[in-house]
Amino acid sequence: MKAELDRRKTNTERLWEFFQQHPREWIEARDLEFAGRQAWRTRLSELRRRRERDNLGTIENRVPRTNGGRTVLSLYRFLPYRPEGRDSTQPTPALPLFDDGPWSR
Repeated sequence: MKAELDRRKTNTERLWEFFQQHPREWIEARDLEFAGRQAWRTRLSELRRRRERDNLGTIENRVPRTNGGRTVLSLYRFLPYRPEGRDSTQPTPALPLFDDGPWSR
């Protein structure tokens, strides 16, 4: 039964589960192609809009240059929101709990 439910998930749902399993972790774009080789960017954009609308977090994008500017990477990470305080109505992005490594600069 579980295999059948997994099979019926949309690629957007699979992408959301993946980001939930890897919060605050920079992920290369090529590792997101499991959500559809050609359409993963559209699914990611839709997912970002939904999560921000529902105050569940945001998905950031970073495009660092490496190897003396000759190599360009596209990196993404999910940042869940944390409430500012008990009376706050606006959540703020959660602070990273660890160093993001070489991609954070």
